[in-house]
Amino acid sequence: MNINYTPPECIKRLGEEVIYCVPYDRDVSGGFVRGGYAAVTKTALYITRGDKTVKEYKLDECEEISCNSMIGGGELVVKLKANGQTGVNTERAALFSSRHISRFASIAAGAQLLIEGNDRRIENREYETICPNCGRGLPKTRNCPHCKG
Repeated sequence: MNINYTPPECIKRLGEEVIYCVPYDRDVSGGFVRGGYAAVTKTALYITRGDKTVKEYKLDECEEISCNSMIGGGELVVKLKANGQTGVNTERAALFSSRHISRFASIAAGAQLLIEGNDRRIENREYETICPNCGRGLPKTRNCPHCKG
C-alpha cells in the first residue's frame, strides 16, 4: 500500500525530505474533503489541505503519534509534551475514511520511531483494496478488472 504519495507544493517548498505522505479525506466535522495530506519529515508532521499547511507538529515537541480506528474510519492523534502543564495536550491531527486506516497506521508507527530517535523506515506491504484509477473495489487481485488499472 502506498505511503509515499507525491507531497503537495507547500511541503516541497520547505526543502525537507518527505519520508511519508498520505492523503486524508475527512475534515474535523466529519465531512468529506479533497486534497488533504499528512506528511512526515525527520523533524515534523504536517497536515495540509490544498496548497496550505493547516497544522504543523514538531516531532521534538510530541510525546506520541498514534492512529485510532473508529466506525467507518479513523483518526491520527498527536499527544504533545506537557511542558510543565498539568495533563497532556492531545490533538486530533486528521480524520480519514476506512480506506486509509492502514496507511495512517504505518505513518503513525514511522513518526513514533522518529520521535524515539530511530531512523528506521516503515514499509507497508499490503495490497491496495481500491483501484486508484476508477475507485472500485479490487476483488482479491492487484489489477482492476474494470479499467485494468
